[in-house]
Amino acid sequence: MLTKLGPRVLRRALSLAAWGIRAGRWTVERAPVQAHDALRLIVLDPGLNSPGGHHFEFALLLRSQLAGLRRLTFYGHASAGPFAAAAVNVRPIFRDDVYPHVADVFPRVYRDMTDAMARALGAIDAADLQATTIAVSHTTTIFQLGALAQWYSSLPAPCRPKLFVQFQHPIEWLVEPCSERPRAIAAAKAAANVLAAAGVVRFAANSETLARRISFQLEQPCALMPVPVRWPDAAAVGAPARGVIFGFFGGLRREKGALLLAPAIASFTAQYPDARFIVHTPPGSDPGAVHSLKLLPQVELIRKSFARKSDYFACLRRARWILLPYDPEPYALRTSGIFIEALGLGIPAVLTAGTWMATELAARGGRGLV
Repeated sequence: MLTKLGPRVLRRALSLAAWGIRAGRWTVERAPVQAHDALRLIVLDPGLNSPGGHHFEFALLLRSQLAGLRRLTFYGHASAGPFAAAAVNVRPIFRDDVYPHVADVFPRVYRDMTDAMARALGAIDAADLQATTIAVSHTTTIFQLGALAQWYSSLPAPCRPKLFVQFQHPIEWLVEPCSERPRAIAAAKAAANVLAAAGVVRFAANSETLARRISFQLEQPCALMPVPVRWPDAAAVGAPARGVIFGFFGGLRREKGALLLAPAIASFTAQYPDARFIVHTPPGSDPGAVHSLKLLPQVELIRKSFARKSDYFACLRRARWILLPYDPEPYALRTSGIFIEALGLGIPAVLTAGTWMATELAARGGRGLV
């Protein structure tokens, strides 16, 4: 595995990819969705807090595909800002961090977080709370799951919407120390039981491995949900740039290989000075890795989130290879939209063995190096 063998192996993969560039798809069909004009859909997403990332992309995709709905409402975070609010009509009800990394006694943190989120859910418009409404909890964490159970079970039965709970991370994600995780899973199972007993509730995850794991942990059926992707118009994508250019997108964080990638790029560019790297380092990226890369003239750092999806795709298309040296422990279960987008545009990828991406690459015959 790349993460276990270190930068030397990644440099070898870069060399093979560069050789392929010098020497010389998944296809996705977009079908219109016919929406029922009487359907009412609400999306509950504390992570909808900026005009970027998969939370915002999911909202834009729903808005474009379900424009015929009688009512489509997004309940997001108070920090969403005017652009996101205008783009998808976000109603800001959530105020707590959607991904809190806390190292404390789990019961106390769980109680405080779920109570706060449950109070926020209490601000949902009463007109949206009907038995004919479908409510979607997007990228649900353990804290959101507990809050949903509190809020949903407290509603009068005629006001309980059909609830769709979607996961993209393991139940125990965000729970530290590891010794607290059994209690976290037990709390999640109890919350899932409350939800299932209170109304029409369905659980889903966006990878088969994660769906099986959550189904086992919650003792509830967990379906496989497709990964939504908004594709660019073919004419707007353009051709890849000339030369040996590698790209890394989505935030240079540790679980995405920040500590592996920075020294590997430094060593590789010292040996191959004609190679170029585009590295996306928005806020939240590892500061040490960013500092190391900004000293290299062959590296172009993009320090902000992309304002528009078209800007992102234009930058992505400049790369001849996409680098995804992700940690296989979390990414054996988690998916990657960037991986799907790269292969959909015909851009090969360098992947870590043991990840969901490596499994999909082998299963679907995509181009890349593992």
